[in-house]
Amino acid sequence: MAQGEYIAPEKIENIYIRSDFVSQCFVHGNGLKASLIAIVVPDEAVIPKLAKSKGVGGDIKEICSNEAVKKAILEDMVKVGKEAKLHNFEQVGVHFLLENKKTKKQVAAQLWQVLHNAMKAGFDVLIGKCTI
Repeated sequence: MAQGEYIAPEKIENIYIRSDFVSQCFVHGNGLKASLIAIVVPDEAVIPKLAKSKGVGGDIKEICSNEAVKKAILEDMVKVGKEAKLHNFEQVGVHFLLENKKTKKQVAAQLWQVLHNAMKAGFDVLIGKCTI
């Protein structure tokens, strides 16, 4: 964080998914930015009811792009964060809603493949010296 604080994204993500509106959440902090960013996959079973209460219609993509819906979800996330005693610097300032979701297992498998390839490239010379 720009103020020098360290955050634990997984801790924050696990708090934000307690919100009724959040199915999945990815939190990212950039050392040059003042606030955290969250990529949120809303709970598709609950979001239509929220949208209706805000006078918003349409499919899930239209609902997720509506500013009133996004504001309501962010407000709920901040409320849940305060209840869990997150510090102000641990609360997200910006969030994006995604209408498509992948399971955490799918995302983790993709990330592991990228990490594995990077690790292999980094240790390529050492691996080449190994004999079995």
